[in-house]
Amino acid sequence: MILLAKAVTFYIPFALWKVLSHSRGISLRQLMKRISCLNQMAHTHPDRLSVLREIIDQIHKLVHTTNKPTNVKPILLLVRQSRLFGVFLFIKFLYLLNVLLQFYLLVNFLGDDYLTHGFDILYHLWTKSEWWISPRFPLQT
Repeated sequence: MILLAKAVTFYIPFALWKVLSHSRGISLRQLMKRISCLNQMAHTHPDRLSVLREIIDQIHKLVHTTNKPTNVKPILLLVRQSRLFGVFLFIKFLYLLNVLLQFYLLVNFLGDDYLTHGFDILYHLWTKSEWWISPRFPLQT
């Protein structure tokens, strides 16, 4: 159940990315598939030019807004055009926050001295001739 809960917490940012990235009107996955397809085509392939135009149209749609007012300040236009990048950074921040939260919960679950467990083992190996009995990882079960 714990691993299922962990899996769900990592799936949430992924699902949020899919929803927010589709709001720009194109599928990034489809765009990457078309680019891969173009890469595998020979230079003399008859459909190569049409696939290239399709990729360029999708990138143009991704980068440019459809209804640009003529009197918009350049910084405002840049913000509008970089929404997808902002969403990408937000999702990466959610992943980082998730990892830090998972680490915090793991340390609380295993105890405070879990962080120094590896150093304790090295210290006991260096200073003592007999093996140290670990409270978390016993030698015999």
